[in-house]
Amino acid sequence: MALEALVEAVLPVIGRAVGYIFVDILLNVVCYLTGYVVLKVLTLGRYPKAFLETDRRGSSEHYVLIVGLLFWVLVGYLVFV
Repeated sequence: MALEALVEAVLPVIGRAVGYIFVDILLNVVCYLTGYVVLKVLTLGRYPKAFLETDRRGSSEHYVLIVGLLFWVLVGYLVFV
């Protein structure tokens, strides 16, 4: 009985932590690297200037990540439609 309560309390927390880690790795590694390459190709090497570049207004990493995410959404749309 006590073991069941412990498992019911601990397993969702572990599952949620693993989910956050997976999403963080997916976004920050896969989408950022894809966005970096896509932006380098589209801007002929002008943007972003350095890998994991930040600027005065904030972080330009988010823009690179969004471009990578949009690229994968577009690829998924073209493949599955």
